[in-house]
Amino acid sequence: MRVTARAALLVALTACSPGWAIAASNPECLLTLTADASNAASIGRSGRMMAATADPSGSCTFTVTACLNDTNVASCTPGTIETARLMRVGHDPDLVGLQQSVQQLLPASARSCTETTVTVDLRDSSTGPTRGRKLVRAGVVAADGRWDADSLLLLCQPSTFLRIQRGIFNVSCTTASCHNSVTRAGNMVLEEGQSLANLIRVDPDNAVARQLLYKRVSPGVPGTSFILKKLEGPDEGEGALMPQGSTGLSQDRIDLIRNWILAGAPAEGVVAGDPGGFAPDTQPLIDPPPPPTDGFQIKLPPYTIPAREEREICEYMELPNDQPIYVTGFEMSMNPGSHHFILYKYDGTQTDKFPQGPVDDPACLNFGPGDGGFGYRFVTGSQVDYYTVPFPPGVGMVLQPHQPVILNSHYINHWNAPATGEVWVNIHTADAAHIQYLAENIFDVNLFGINVPPGMIASTNQTWFAPDDLYLFSLTSHMHKRGIQFVVDKVGGADNGTEIYRSGSEPNGWDDPLNKVYNPPLFMKKGEGLNYTCTHDNGADAEHPVRMGCEGTSKDIFSTTYSCKTDADCIDVNVCKDGRCGNSTKGCVSSADCGPAGTGLCVPQTLRFGFTGDDDMCIMPGLFYRATPNAVTAPPAPAALAANLATMQRVLERRQ
Repeated sequence: MRVTARAALLVALTACSPGWAIAASNPECLLTLTADASNAASIGRSGRMMAATADPSGSCTFTVTACLNDTNVASCTPGTIETARLMRVGHDPDLVGLQQSVQQLLPASARSCTETTVTVDLRDSSTGPTRGRKLVRAGVVAADGRWDADSLLLLCQPSTFLRIQRGIFNVSCTTASCHNSVTRAGNMVLEEGQSLANLIRVDPDNAVARQLLYKRVSPGVPGTSFILKKLEGPDEGEGALMPQGSTGLSQDRIDLIRNWILAGAPAEGVVAGDPGGFAPDTQPLIDPPPPPTDGFQIKLPPYTIPAREEREICEYMELPNDQPIYVTGFEMSMNPGSHHFILYKYDGTQTDKFPQGPVDDPACLNFGPGDGGFGYRFVTGSQVDYYTVPFPPGVGMVLQPHQPVILNSHYINHWNAPATGEVWVNIHTADAAHIQYLAENIFDVNLFGINVPPGMIASTNQTWFAPDDLYLFSLTSHMHKRGIQFVVDKVGGADNGTEIYRSGSEPNGWDDPLNKVYNPPLFMKKGEGLNYTCTHDNGADAEHPVRMGCEGTSKDIFSTTYSCKTDADCIDVNVCKDGRCGNSTKGCVSSADCGPAGTGLCVPQTLRFGFTGDDDMCIMPGLFYRATPNAVTAPPAPAALAANLATMQRVLERRQ
């Protein structure tokens, strides 16, 4: 059946995902969108994303090219394109201009291209400039009904010096009595447009500093840059700590200035060690969500994470249900800053071995019976502050009477003050009479594949195989901060090799992965698989700093000692020297962090699988149900179920 041009265009535009391009329903290249920028090389491009560094005014200028019937791409069969449209143009003059330029190409039966300049401005925040973005999405329809769509995300990254200027100097150094053009404290002006000339290779006013041959900023030499002495703690005769009247700048701000000086104090570009943003001073908290009307709520009580540290805890509880519960969805809410939350159910028999209250334990490997988590079954989880997991109609997950569960929460506190970890889980339920299929989990872990040497980018892949004919209805991914791409391809069947999931590029980075719901669910025959590939960057660009560790403190990820007898005892580089493994897992910033550990040296390290935020992971969680109905239909009466849920909620609230 031939679809109308309007309907086809709607389908095409809907297929354009903001963070990554979804291929059109055929291999044609009726439309391509590309971009370039003069300063793009400092950040680079990834798939359908183009990033550049802002100029001193805080803007990035891109040249966007739209091509119809792009025969430069292999296997492109031209068509007569009659309809083209950009989505969400609004009042943006650049996108309006691109829309008009593309319209002027119509109708197009041969390769036709147009270029437009698109400007992306940085966004301002209380901690300085942050990355600006602009999404270009377009779709076209040919006379024969074929359609194509493309999307392009344009990102504008602040230069390191612009972040220093607007996030540090403007905020902390140019106030009424300090380094502005009126008061000129210390005969120095740090206002925008004047600061570089007042800093680079300029002698300080302080006599002691001049005798020691300091410059305000010595490009490439932090040790003789007086600005760092004033920020970190001046010696006798060198004046007061800056900013004046404060307890000093946060360490991440000082580190940024140090890295900028070490790189030569450039006016433009992004230097190594620039993380792209400052930590806010305090953590924002969310309001507790109300319990659901069709289920109940469980809660992980609040716990404290010290400033600039991470903490992972595990807590055991038994649900107060007297009858089986049929879950039809989960809704998770957390205070900001969570690395992950996981809800496990415990199928073991040693429930008496679990402690009361929260226990610090990475991945809960030694929690309770100490069986390494092998009695645990993944139920659901989230990496974002709010996440909902709806099940298809007729699909439910059964929780047994008084089901033992484990709540696992991991927070990384990026703030300069203590943070509070707290999690609420709303569990939606239905009468068993409405459930035909039981939901089952995928939690596939590539445990030993991550092996990325310092300064390199590398990928690893693993395949999960369907245990039966089934319907896949949800997929997501889990990596840590050096994960840059997660792709899932179908294995076997008529759609063998088809990409069904991609995450990693903006806006779905490692800390906010794409949570993809398949509607309708994706059918898989027994033995077909999902091959997932994780790509990690261990210091190949400025956005992903190299993993640093204390030399000689490596250990197997499941061991409790750093010692070794032979090379085979060491998982990282298979080198055992002086009774210790030769690579590193103990994190560090400098050798001072290592103390007596290992050789005492902080060195670049091969990136491996690990449970801290500085190691990395490659995990594919998902949900499916088998093609044959398998729910046990022995439901309690609806009135009894409702009364049981009400009793459960009261018991849970008393616990909290």
